[in-house]
Amino acid sequence: MIKTVYMNIKKEMDKKGVSAYQLSKETGINQGIISRWKNGIQSPNVSNLIKLANYFDCGVEELTKGVSLDR
Repeated sequence: MIKTVYMNIKKEMDKKGVSAYQLSKETGINQGIISRWKNGIQSPNVSNLIKLANYFDCGVEELTKGVSLDR
């Protein structure tokens, strides 16, 4: 489950053409936390999921479940 969430975040990062470093700087989410998501150690909390959804202009469901909503 944790890796699935990161894979959905990574998909959005690729679409937007941003690195983990850029994502960290532009969202204010610590780069170490993003690394923990990538390594499957931790999943994003609700606050960070909302930040990411706003940044990627998508729904939280798209990040957590891969459910694509019309944009």
